[in-house]
Amino acid sequence: MLEELLKHDKLGNKEELLFFLFDGIMLSDKQDVLSLQKYCASQIYSIGRSFNGILKLCEFVSFIVVDKVAVLSNKKVFDPDIFQKEHYFQQYHFYERLFNSLKRFGAIEYIFNEGNLKFSNKLNQYYVLENKFPYKFFPIRNLLLSIGFFHSESDLVNHMLIRKEFTDIFQESIIKELGIKRKIDKRITIEELKKVMDIKSEAGKHAELFVLQYEQNRLKEHPTLEKVIRVSDEFVNAGYDIESFTDCDSIVIDKFIEVKSYKEDISFYWSRNEVEKAKELRDKYFLYLVDRSKINEKDYEPKKFQNPYKKIFESEFWKKETENWKITLDQDV
Repeated sequence: MLEELLKHDKLGNKEELLFFLFDGIMLSDKQDVLSLQKYCASQIYSIGRSFNGILKLCEFVSFIVVDKVAVLSNKKVFDPDIFQKEHYFQQYHFYERLFNSLKRFGAIEYIFNEGNLKFSNKLNQYYVLENKFPYKFFPIRNLLLSIGFFHSESDLVNHMLIRKEFTDIFQESIIKELGIKRKIDKRITIEELKKVMDIKSEAGKHAELFVLQYEQNRLKEHPTLEKVIRVSDEFVNAGYDIESFTDCDSIVIDKFIEVKSYKEDISFYWSRNEVEKAKELRDKYFLYLVDRSKINEKDYEPKKFQNPYKKIFESEFWKKETENWKITLDQDV
């Protein structure tokens, strides 16, 4: 959903958004998209150029649900009756919804980070360096400028100031979280490390068996279903965990699955051997991410990524960190 949102360079200005939220979707709990667009454009002509972006933005923050050609208002999240239209963007409700949605998609650190977020002691105000704001998120930047979260001063070049009235809550919801992510390394004993590794190993095995069963159920009509196997126990250097078929029409093994498990935050270690195998097999290689907290839920499905080498290493939404370095002494030294 985030990628779809960022395709729109116009997410609406303050006037357009207020009209959409407090007049447009107030007409009915369920409306035809085209009729809503015509009504909004008839009242504010410029909204016609940004309507699709506004629609996607309001869906992104869960103010509405777009069901094919219908727009359904979600008053549990946004009820126009409890806000004052003229003061809405001076409150934190919209920004809280926007930032929480960006957090959910792992994008908030690209917008606010140690490289671009600063604090002026002179002004007693947070600000963002405009030249370090990621180009990909310019639609978000333009939105925040338009509705007044950011503001600029003519004598402060390259400064997008965050309004002072948001300082405390911004500090609580964004600054504090950035601090939490800078975790201080904790010393652990060999016994503690072994215990952690044993737990991770058992969790990984459980996830692999879950995916094996998932694939066998998916391919239950395949004539050679017995070929769908878990190889990780026997071949630890295979670069993947499970051999499978793309579909029931495949006659040879053509799907190679690496299984990673997680809980809450999606993060995992990807070995050099696994990365190289993913690079080699391309579309035949799949990464299955299994949420350990949901593994026992009925009808739960893992997150699946085909050709993960391309998706991860060519995407800025995946944060890559080098955990180890291989160091070799040059004997001529």
